[in-house]
Amino acid sequence: MWSTQVFGLQLSTRMVQLVHAVLRAALQHAVREELLARNVAKLVQVATPDDRPGRGLSATEAHRVLKAAEGESPHALYVLALYLGLRRAELLGLRWQDLILDADPGRYPSLEIKQTLQRVRGQLQFVPPKTRTSRRTVPLPPVCVAALKDHAKRQAEQRADRGRDWKDHRLVFPSRIGTDGARTTFAGAGNGSRTRRGFSSASMTCATHA
Repeated sequence: MWSTQVFGLQLSTRMVQLVHAVLRAALQHAVREELLARNVAKLVQVATPDDRPGRGLSATEAHRVLKAAEGESPHALYVLALYLGLRRAELLGLRWQDLILDADPGRYPSLEIKQTLQRVRGQLQFVPPKTRTSRRTVPLPPVCVAALKDHAKRQAEQRADRGRDWKDHRLVFPSRIGTDGARTTFAGAGNGSRTRRGFSSASMTCATHA
């Protein structure tokens, strides 16, 4: 069996699998070039990584997160992540024109996933959803509408405070100056209310609602 200890460091099963794959490919190339008689890496058994999904937040934990984030800028972000199950890339791609908060009679408030923030060839870019099912309209329950309206007021105040430094891209969850929020929005949220109050790092988009 392949050892998970290298220079005193404990490697994950996934890392061991990747290292073994690279070594096996390199030795196989040497065999093809007749530099080695056989590929001994093929004789090594590597454990299969455990790809079970991480544990999501329980309903109690989700309520604690929302309560702790009340009155702070990430609150609406938490509400949408927990109530709607939106992914990080989807949240960061949301624009105000993608939302209907005050619907006409007979219709319901909603948001439409039209773009996501992805890293493409090392650069952050707004791109269309990868699949047809990913581009979708999501109904907004009253708690999400209320959180978004409050968030809009806070963002308007922030935009006024920044003045000419604000770069208006009409993003719902931008950075502190209006640009994409990849480096600040989630980092600030994670290092703020949730982490500061001792919440776990369990996935926020997998909450169990009760």
